[in-house]
Amino acid sequence: MIHGEKERIKEVHDPKTREPSNIAASLSASLPMVHIIILNWNQWQLTAECLNSLKKLNYSNFKILLVDNGSTDDSCLELQNRFPEQEILKSNKNLGFGGGCNLGMQKALKEGADFIWLLNNDATADTNALKAMVNLAREKPGLGAIGSQVLDAKQPHAVQAWGGGRISLIWGRSWHIKDRTADTKLDYLIGASLLLKAEALRKVGLFDPGFFLYWEDADLCQRLKKAGWGLAVAEDSRIFHRGNASMQGQGRKWALFFTQSSRRFFIAHAPWPFLPIFCGSILRMVSAIMKGRWPDFLGIVQVYCNYKKCSTQKTLH
Repeated sequence: MIHGEKERIKEVHDPKTREPSNIAASLSASLPMVHIIILNWNQWQLTAECLNSLKKLNYSNFKILLVDNGSTDDSCLELQNRFPEQEILKSNKNLGFGGGCNLGMQKALKEGADFIWLLNNDATADTNALKAMVNLAREKPGLGAIGSQVLDAKQPHAVQAWGGGRISLIWGRSWHIKDRTADTKLDYLIGASLLLKAEALRKVGLFDPGFFLYWEDADLCQRLKKAGWGLAVAEDSRIFHRGNASMQGQGRKWALFFTQSSRRFFIAHAPWPFLPIFCGSILRMVSAIMKGRWPDFLGIVQVYCNYKKCSTQKTLH
C-alpha cells in the first residue's frame, strides 16, 4: 500500500477530519420536522420574548411560522424589525385562536411537517421543551397530541396545569390537572403548548373555526380520541405561561366567548347537551354573583339573550 492510499484512508475514517457542520446537518435531517406556530394579536413584546426563548431549544429541526391575527397596532413592523429573517403570515382580520392557528397549520401541512407545535405567544419555552415532546411522540407513535407542564411565568415553581385537564359532561365544567396523572385520565391538552402529529391532523381535521376563543383545544382532543389517537404529557417538557394575556381586563368578553364555546363543545360531544350547558351556565353565574364579578355575569346572560342566534350555529362534527 502506498503512502498516498494510507493518507486517503485516514481522511475517510478519522473522525477529526469530519466537518462538524456536516455532522450536525446530518443529525438534524434525521429528526422529525417540526413547525412551530406562534399566534400574535397586538402583543409584539410578548411575542418577541417567546421567539427569543426558542433560540435556546436543544432541538434543531424546526421552522417557526409566525401568524399575525389581524393586529391593529404596529406588531408586524416591530416584529419584522427585530426578527428580519422571520416570515410572518398576516390575516386581515382577527380569526380567533383556532382560526389563526389554522392558517399556520395549513401552511405547515403543505410544507410536509411531521409535527406541529402550537405555542402561545405569552409563553416562553424551556430548553428541553420541544425535544422532550418529540422523543415521547417517537416512542409512542399512537399519540396524536402531546402537552407540556405549564408553569406560571411569574412563579416558575407554581404549576398552572399538568398539560391538560378533565371535563364533566354532566356539570358542564372543565378543570386543569395540576399534579402528575395518568395519560388515560386526560380529556384535553392545553393549547398553550400542544404538539400535534401531522398524520393525525390530516385524518381528523384542524381546529373548528366555530370556536372563536376557548374550548377549541378540548374539541380537537376529543376528536383525536374518538379517532383512536392518544393524548399524553411529556414530563420533561416545560413552558412558562402568563395566561389569558389577550383577555386581561375584559371580563364580559371572556365570559361571552367562554360560554358560547362551551355550548358548542357540549352540543358536539355530550350525550345530553342540555344538561352540561344548563348546569355549567348556572354554576358560572352563581360564582360570578358571589364574587361580585358582574361583567362575567352579564357576558353569560348576553349569550342567552342571543340564544336563537347561537342555537343556529352548526358544528363541524
